[in-house]
Amino acid sequence: MEVWGYNGTKTAVVLPLTGSERGTFGAGFYMGDLACAIEFANEDGGEVLELKVEFHHPLIYEAEFDHDYDFDSPAVGLIQHLFDADEAHEIIERSMASDGYFGADVAQKIRERGFDGLIVDYGDGVFEAVVFGDVTPLVERVMSFSEAKEQLEPLVKTAMRLG
Repeated sequence: MEVWGYNGTKTAVVLPLTGSERGTFGAGFYMGDLACAIEFANEDGGEVLELKVEFHHPLIYEAEFDHDYDFDSPAVGLIQHLFDADEAHEIIERSMASDGYFGADVAQKIRERGFDGLIVDYGDGVFEAVVFGDVTPLVERVMSFSEAKEQLEPLVKTAMRLG
């Protein structure tokens, strides 16, 4: 499955790229749609990476916010799906008590189940993907913040006409 995605940075890109140790869906390199990447980028020196990833067997997860925890995280259902009930509860509680993110245990569990990445579907074409491993060879282009906004503008105008 070929996935094109974007990653926004607060500063200029430094190679080699490394993934986050903690994130909404665990450790890994995050990418999403262009609008999302622009939100994460910084106008003063930030950049947007365009990446092409070839997933062979990704875990596809439909994000959900409806759960029994007082925790605004779309990952709760994923954690409950991956881990047994007691372990999931412990991992979620630990995340709630700290930064609200999850660590390498999530990526490890996904890999143990034979998946090579994670694609989170938020609906309406909005997505987020988590890549495990080195993504430096996957970078197709690096854009300045302003270049990325210029690329997004025609897409927004088209969506407004269709809506």
